Amino acid sequence: MLGTKEVMIRLALIGNHRSEYNEHAASRLHEACFVAIADCDSERATASAKIVGASIIADSIEELLAKHSNEFDAVVIRNTQSPHLVAGSAADAGKHVLIESSLASSTELADAVIEKCRAANVRLMVGHSKRFLPAVATIKSVLDSGVLGAPGLLRIHHWESSDSNNRLARHRVSSEMDLAIWLFSELPSQIYALVRGPVATAV
Repeated sequence: MLGTKEVMIRLALIGNHRSEYNEHAASRLHEACFVAIADCDSERATASAKIVGASIIADSIEELLAKHSNEFDAVVIRNTQSPHLVAGSAADAGKHVLIESSLASSTELADAVIEKCRAANVRLMVGHSKRFLPAVATIKSVLDSGVLGAPGLLRIHHWESSDSNNRLARHRVSSEMDLAIWLFSELPSQIYALVRGPVATAV
Protein backbone atom coordinates (compact mmCIF):
# COMPACT_ATOMS: atom_id res chain seq x y z
CA MET A 1 0.00 0.00 0.00
CA LEU A 2 1.09 3.57 -0.69
CA GLY A 3 2.40 5.38 2.31
CA THR A 4 3.17 2.24 4.31
CA LYS A 5 6.66 1.46 5.52
CA GLU A 6 8.08 -1.98 4.83
CA VAL A 7 8.97 -3.85 8.02
CA MET A 8 11.94 -6.19 7.67
CA ILE A 9 11.91 -9.14 10.08
CA ARG A 10 15.43 -9.84 11.33
CA LEU A 11 16.18 -13.56 11.58
CA ALA A 12 18.80 -15.57 13.43
CA LEU A 13 19.65 -18.99 11.96
CA ILE A 14 20.35 -21.56 14.68
CA GLY A 15 21.99 -24.97 14.27
CA ASN A 16 23.97 -26.88 11.66
CA HIS A 17 23.27 -25.85 8.10
CA ARG A 18 23.95 -27.00 4.57
CA SER A 19 25.29 -24.19 2.40
CA GLU A 20 22.92 -24.95 -0.46
CA TYR A 21 19.95 -24.77 1.93
CA ASN A 22 21.08 -21.41 3.29
CA GLU A 23 21.53 -19.88 -0.14
CA HIS A 24 18.18 -21.17 -1.38
CA ALA A 25 16.30 -20.08 1.74
CA ALA A 26 17.84 -16.61 1.86
CA SER A 27 17.01 -15.91 -1.78
CA ARG A 28 13.31 -16.70 -1.25
CA LEU A 29 12.67 -14.53 1.80
CA HIS A 30 10.15 -11.71 1.57
CA GLU A 31 10.24 -8.84 4.06
CA ALA A 32 12.77 -10.76 6.13
CA CYS A 33 16.52 -11.24 6.19
CA PHE A 34 19.11 -13.22 8.11
CA VAL A 35 21.24 -11.04 10.38
CA ALA A 36 22.78 -13.66 12.70
CA ILE A 37 24.14 -17.21 12.74
CA ALA A 38 24.58 -19.44 15.78
CA ASP A 39 26.58 -22.62 15.18
CA CYS A 40 29.04 -24.50 17.38
CA ASP A 41 31.30 -24.95 14.34
CA SER A 42 32.91 -21.52 13.80
CA GLU A 43 34.15 -22.31 10.28
CA ARG A 44 30.70 -23.46 9.20
CA ALA A 45 29.08 -20.47 10.89
CA THR A 46 31.37 -18.06 9.03
CA ALA A 47 30.59 -19.74 5.70
CA SER A 48 26.83 -19.64 6.40
CA ALA A 49 26.97 -15.98 7.44
CA LYS A 50 28.73 -15.07 4.20
CA ILE A 51 26.12 -16.88 2.10
CA VAL A 52 23.05 -15.32 3.74
CA GLY A 53 24.60 -11.91 4.39
CA ALA A 54 24.52 -12.11 8.20
CA SER A 55 26.91 -9.90 10.16
CA ILE A 56 26.56 -11.55 13.59
CA ILE A 57 28.15 -14.91 14.45
CA ALA A 58 27.85 -16.79 17.75
CA ASP A 59 28.61 -20.34 18.86
CA SER A 60 25.30 -20.88 20.68
CA ILE A 61 21.81 -19.50 21.21
CA GLU A 62 22.93 -18.49 24.72
CA GLU A 63 25.78 -16.32 23.41
CA LEU A 64 23.55 -14.85 20.74
CA LEU A 65 20.89 -13.84 23.27
CA ALA A 66 23.42 -12.54 25.78
CA LYS A 67 25.29 -10.32 23.33
CA HIS A 68 22.90 -9.54 20.48
CA SER A 69 19.35 -9.94 21.76
CA ASN A 70 18.23 -6.53 20.48
CA GLU A 71 19.54 -7.18 16.97
CA PHE A 72 17.09 -9.85 15.80
CA ASP A 73 13.36 -10.55 16.09
CA ALA A 74 12.95 -14.28 15.41
CA VAL A 75 14.92 -17.51 15.18
CA VAL A 76 14.93 -20.25 12.55
CA ILE A 77 15.98 -23.50 14.21
CA ARG A 78 17.12 -26.44 12.10
CA ASN A 79 19.26 -29.54 12.42
CA THR A 80 20.23 -29.00 16.03
CA GLN A 81 20.28 -31.10 19.19
CA SER A 82 17.43 -30.55 21.69
CA PRO A 83 15.49 -28.11 19.47
CA HIS A 84 12.80 -27.72 22.15
CA LEU A 85 15.40 -26.24 24.54
CA VAL A 86 16.62 -23.78 21.91
CA ALA A 87 13.03 -22.80 21.14
CA GLY A 88 12.33 -22.34 24.85
CA SER A 89 15.35 -20.06 25.30
CA ALA A 90 14.30 -17.98 22.30
CA ALA A 91 10.73 -17.68 23.60
CA ASP A 92 11.95 -16.60 27.03
CA ALA A 93 13.80 -13.77 25.29
CA GLY A 94 10.67 -12.73 23.39
CA LYS A 95 11.76 -14.09 20.02
CA HIS A 96 9.37 -15.68 17.52
CA VAL A 97 10.27 -19.26 16.57
CA LEU A 98 10.25 -21.19 13.29
CA ILE A 99 11.52 -24.70 13.90
CA GLU A 100 12.26 -27.54 11.54
CA SER A 101 10.17 -30.61 12.35
CA SER A 102 10.13 -32.31 14.68
CA LEU A 103 9.46 -29.92 17.53
CA ALA A 104 10.47 -32.35 20.29
CA SER A 105 11.01 -36.03 21.04
CA SER A 106 7.86 -36.39 23.14
CA THR A 107 4.38 -34.92 23.50
CA GLU A 108 5.27 -33.59 26.96
CA LEU A 109 8.31 -31.67 25.71
CA ALA A 110 6.40 -30.32 22.73
CA ASP A 111 3.53 -29.16 24.96
CA ALA A 112 6.01 -27.39 27.24
CA VAL A 113 7.47 -25.43 24.32
CA ILE A 114 4.00 -24.53 23.04
CA GLU A 115 2.97 -23.27 26.48
CA LYS A 116 6.20 -21.30 26.89
CA CYS A 117 5.68 -19.55 23.55
CA ARG A 118 2.04 -18.88 24.40
CA ALA A 119 3.03 -17.37 27.77
CA ALA A 120 5.66 -15.18 26.10
CA ASN A 121 3.14 -14.11 23.43
CA VAL A 122 5.45 -15.12 20.58
CA ARG A 123 4.61 -17.06 17.44
CA LEU A 124 5.69 -20.69 17.16
CA MET A 125 5.68 -22.39 13.77
CA VAL A 126 6.86 -25.87 12.79
CA GLY A 127 8.12 -26.16 9.24
CA HIS A 128 6.31 -29.05 7.58
CA SER A 129 7.40 -28.46 3.99
CA LYS A 130 5.48 -31.38 2.49
CA ARG A 131 2.26 -29.36 2.78
CA PHE A 132 3.60 -26.99 0.13
CA LEU A 133 4.46 -29.55 -2.53
CA PRO A 134 2.30 -28.76 -5.61
CA ALA A 135 0.95 -32.32 -5.92
CA VAL A 136 0.03 -32.43 -2.23
CA ALA A 137 -1.60 -29.00 -2.39
CA THR A 138 -3.74 -30.22 -5.29
CA ILE A 139 -4.84 -33.32 -3.37
CA LYS A 140 -5.74 -31.19 -0.35
CA SER A 141 -7.77 -28.82 -2.50
CA VAL A 142 -9.72 -31.67 -4.08
CA LEU A 143 -10.38 -33.30 -0.70
CA ASP A 144 -11.58 -30.01 0.81
CA SER A 145 -13.95 -29.50 -2.12
CA GLY A 146 -15.76 -32.74 -1.29
CA VAL A 147 -15.65 -33.96 -4.89
CA LEU A 148 -14.07 -37.27 -3.87
CA GLY A 149 -16.08 -37.66 -0.68
CA ALA A 150 -14.51 -38.43 2.68
CA PRO A 151 -10.99 -39.91 2.49
CA GLY A 152 -10.76 -43.44 3.83
CA LEU A 153 -7.13 -44.52 3.50
CA LEU A 154 -3.76 -42.84 3.13
CA ARG A 155 -0.70 -44.99 2.55
CA ILE A 156 2.78 -43.48 2.78
CA HIS A 157 5.85 -45.60 2.12
CA HIS A 158 9.10 -44.49 3.67
CA TRP A 159 12.23 -46.60 3.96
CA GLU A 160 15.18 -45.74 6.20
CA SER A 161 18.64 -47.21 5.80
CA SER A 162 20.10 -49.13 8.73
CA ASP A 163 22.57 -46.31 9.47
CA SER A 164 19.89 -43.59 9.85
CA ASN A 165 20.03 -41.93 13.26
CA ASN A 166 16.99 -41.63 15.51
CA ARG A 167 16.70 -37.85 15.22
CA LEU A 168 16.64 -37.95 11.41
CA ALA A 169 14.10 -40.79 11.37
CA ARG A 170 11.90 -38.95 13.88
CA HIS A 171 12.05 -35.79 11.77
CA ARG A 172 10.91 -37.61 8.64
CA VAL A 173 8.19 -39.62 10.35
CA SER A 174 6.77 -36.58 12.15
CA SER A 175 6.61 -34.69 8.86
CA GLU A 176 4.65 -37.52 7.25
CA MET A 177 2.33 -37.79 10.25
CA ASP A 178 1.63 -34.08 9.99
CA LEU A 179 0.83 -34.55 6.31
CA ALA A 180 -1.67 -37.32 7.08
CA ILE A 181 -3.40 -35.28 9.80
CA TRP A 182 -3.57 -32.24 7.52
CA LEU A 183 -5.08 -34.18 4.62
CA PHE A 184 -7.66 -35.96 6.80
CA SER A 185 -8.33 -32.87 8.96
CA GLU A 186 -8.44 -35.02 12.08
CA LEU A 187 -6.17 -36.90 14.47
CA PRO A 188 -5.43 -40.60 13.85
CA SER A 189 -7.17 -43.23 15.94
CA GLN A 190 -4.21 -45.61 15.81
CA ILE A 191 -0.50 -45.39 14.99
CA TYR A 192 1.84 -48.33 14.56
CA ALA A 193 5.22 -49.04 13.01
CA LEU A 194 7.13 -52.06 11.77
CA VAL A 195 10.82 -52.47 12.50
CA ARG A 196 12.93 -54.65 10.27
CA GLY A 197 15.99 -56.06 12.02
CA PRO A 198 19.34 -57.00 10.45
CA VAL A 199 19.25 -59.78 7.91
CA ALA A 200 20.76 -63.05 9.18
CA THR A 201 23.63 -64.42 7.13
CA ALA A 202 24.34 -68.14 6.83
CA VAL A 203 27.95 -69.17 7.31
